[in-house]
Amino acid sequence: MDRRPSLTPPTVVPGAPPHGTLDALPAPPPAAVEVDARGPVVLVRMSGEVDAACLAEARRALGALDAVAGHRPVLVDTHDVTFMDSSGIALLERVVRLCRSAAVPVALLDPATTVTEVLAVLGLDRWFPVVRSDARARA
Repeated sequence: MDRRPSLTPPTVVPGAPPHGTLDALPAPPPAAVEVDARGPVVLVRMSGEVDAACLAEARRALGALDAVAGHRPVLVDTHDVTFMDSSGIALLERVVRLCRSAAVPVALLDPATTVTEVLAVLGLDRWFPVVRSDARARA
């Protein structure tokens, strides 16, 4: 009697992508943290996957924010954030602490659902004021 395991072909699941196609999926957009101080408010834009991988860029942005904030309000635009982990939350907290220590108003501008859900789960949603723009509300 032959006791070798039988080799069966892989099971095909209806609707699943063919083998090897997951490698062809597009990469997520790179994370970006930018500070724009040209207007009446200082705008901090975050986009992509805001996690530990973008901390060096985030530190540069915080340095720029510290240098330009003055007494102008700060808006943190997280509308284009696709993912945020604890590093991203810590970055948001640093921005808020920096602004509050300088008595500068700060708020999240049109936060992405990914951001508001993480803040709510952590119980931090009340700590971050939210501002909705008319332009995105109409879109």
